[in-house]
Amino acid sequence: MSLLFWAILRLLGFSVGQGVSVSHLAHLVCQAVNPLHYLEVAPHLTACHYHPPPSVVDMFDYVFAENGLRAYKNGALLAERSMRDELGEDNLKAFINYTLKYLADVEIPVKRGTFIEFRTGMLNVSPVGRNCSQEERDAFEAYDAEHHVRRDMVKALEGEFAEKLGLKFSVGGQISFDVFPVGWDKTYCLQFVQKDGFQTIHFFGDKTYEGGNDHEIFASEQTLGHTVVGPEDTLKQCKEIFGL
Repeated sequence: MSLLFWAILRLLGFSVGQGVSVSHLAHLVCQAVNPLHYLEVAPHLTACHYHPPPSVVDMFDYVFAENGLRAYKNGALLAERSMRDELGEDNLKAFINYTLKYLADVEIPVKRGTFIEFRTGMLNVSPVGRNCSQEERDAFEAYDAEHHVRRDMVKALEGEFAEKLGLKFSVGGQISFDVFPVGWDKTYCLQFVQKDGFQTIHFFGDKTYEGGNDHEIFASEQTLGHTVVGPEDTLKQCKEIFGL
């Protein structure tokens, strides 16, 4: 049996506009894994070809929002786990307070709003703020590539909290990085599909380098990892691998 992992938000048949739909993958079991809450994943996966757009949890056999901390199977909630319960309120406040103080001293071209987003299984930290426009998002990505804002911030937070609270840090996307308990990366979701007897698990992702939020599941001995550079490349590789 094969399990196809979709790590990029806009994938086959949703935004590349090449006519591939879920029905073309009927012989595969399809699953979406992402660090976002499933309500945030939905607009990315349903933006193109479906009117009205279906519920994300009904489009795939499995949906693992927040790396599997909210796990769905066949449209039903399978399991849920909370970072708040894992760390405790005092530890969460200590981390958030330290992070906000650090962010206050970060010099970048613009700052907007929502610098820390609390999710069920992680915190998402954005130096520029998640409320930035797409133009500001692109500008920060270019600025960060040169000035390493996120890398330096992660290094500082790791020194303060990694060992003390058992936290892991993972840079992903254009503007932010994720913070979560050790073991709560994207490999967390593998336990659910392995229980159902899947032996071959393919994972496709773009941040597969060390420190990227796809690295752990890409490098896992439990998966066959594939590095992609965008939706079109993902489509091309899937056609080659699965004979679509």
